[in-house]
Amino acid sequence: MRNAIAVFGFVLSIVPALADDISAGKALAELNCSRCHALGNAGESPFKEAPPFRTIHEYFEEGELEQAFAEGMVVAHPAMPQWVMTPDQARQLAAFIMSFGPPKPR
Repeated sequence: MRNAIAVFGFVLSIVPALADDISAGKALAELNCSRCHALGNAGESPFKEAPPFRTIHEYFEEGELEQAFAEGMVVAHPAMPQWVMTPDQARQLAAFIMSFGPPKPR
């Protein structure tokens, strides 16, 4: 019983931190990504080739997107600017994108 209470307490302590990361990630996306990507639950991206953020989570397993951001994601099209993210920015932006739903089953 004590273990269950400890785990529950730990989970509750993580939820506000995750909410903060999602909020910070959304702010980063609005500042750096919104001119090309749709950031909400609906709507088309301003730049046709840029996927809406609500679909990106489908292509990454848990932790992969954050790692890709931290390592300096390289994309196939030249319009995507290179952004060297801090570890915090990588975690926050990945948390925002992954908040749209679970990865697609492989």
